[in-house]
Amino acid sequence: MATKKYIMHNVANTRVPLALGDLKVNAEFKNGNIQNRIPASLITSDPVVQMAIESNKNYFGRLILLEWSHPDPSDEKPRGTAEPAGMKLEDVKSIDDVKAYLIQNHGVARNISSVDTIKAKVAEFGLVFPNFSFE
Repeated sequence: MATKKYIMHNVANTRVPLALGDLKVNAEFKNGNIQNRIPASLITSDPVVQMAIESNKNYFGRLILLEWSHPDPSDEKPRGTAEPAGMKLEDVKSIDDVKAYLIQNHGVARNISSVDTIKAKVAEFGLVFPNFSFE
């Protein structure tokens, strides 16, 4: 789950009671400074707290703002291992297919032409083509 930072302006420390169905959640915002205009903040990766905050239309987007969100590294798939919707790894059988795959699935520039550059991109993305070899 992503880690998110929520902020509230014009408070130093406060506890906001929120309801998520029958569940009651207290979101505690801390370390604000009203005089210096530093908002109180809450950083959490708890999906229940995030859902309680974001589903409350009276607070979220008005009094409580989302400052940033960082995905959990364990949620990310390693580069080059997922099979994208277009051309699949097994479909690649020639150098032109490799080039087309890189353009379609990894956003490589269309003017890529050097075999060494193509090899470098394949290595960069950790790709293995079962039906093609550069040798």
